[in-house]
Amino acid sequence: MTEVTQKIIEFGFNHLELNRIEAFVEPENVGSRKVLEKIGFREEGILKEHYYWKNRFVDTAIYALIKKDYKVR
Repeated sequence: MTEVTQKIIEFGFNHLELNRIEAFVEPENVGSRKVLEKIGFREEGILKEHYYWKNRFVDTAIYALIKKDYKVR
């Protein structure tokens, strides 16, 4: 998954000229959080009760990667 994600990020920064890429993940999803951190995303915070799903409000962790902080691995 890490390799695919890196290619998508490179495409976004190099071809689409994005400056910022965001990822939203459930705080309990440790696997996804580790992948994001491994490729350079930084957690910016938790959006409390961000959306409603299966009869409950769910928190969301927001991660971001800024182009100037991205280093190709």
